[in-house]
Amino acid sequence: MKQIHKIFGVIVLVFIVMGGASAQDIPPIGLGLRGSPDGIGVTGKFSFNERVNVEAMLNRSNGLYQGFGPSTVAVGLLEYNFLFPDPNLRVYVGPGMHVAWARYFDEARYPSYYRTRTFAGLDMIAGIEYVFERIPVGLSLDVKPGFNFYNSLTGFPANNIGMGLRYYFGNWEAHRNYRIPVTTGR
Repeated sequence: MKQIHKIFGVIVLVFIVMGGASAQDIPPIGLGLRGSPDGIGVTGKFSFNERVNVEAMLNRSNGLYQGFGPSTVAVGLLEYNFLFPDPNLRVYVGPGMHVAWARYFDEARYPSYYRTRTFAGLDMIAGIEYVFERIPVGLSLDVKPGFNFYNSLTGFPANNIGMGLRYYFGNWEAHRNYRIPVTTGR
């Protein structure tokens, strides 16, 4: 429950900051949800320019991966966009880092006892996003493999594949006008 209050506080803070500036001054900021086979989370994306984004995620897992219990993962990513003639389509890749808290069953020490472990690691993301022209809502599909700095909890868990739904605030019109020139070959 405390995590929901923190997430809500961050969203309210973003709205307060956005209220102090005109929409023409604000680069697109996307807030939304990201679902995976193992859980759901919130995501926020800030665009520096047409090619560079910073994305933050807070994902909650149900614990279906390798017998571990529920987990919470905070992820920060730096993304590079590949531009296409259609300005609403983005393909992105980039590196990142995560910190996570997971419960796991410690059978060797205590039968029927769960312990909590904090771990950190490196991430990579590759995905595609389409933002609709008439409304600034984006749909995305991504793969986000991670490598942990510990010997356990490493691999390709189910929450590393995700679909997102994001609403963009700010100057979306300027952002969607970034296009690559299309030559006709004449």
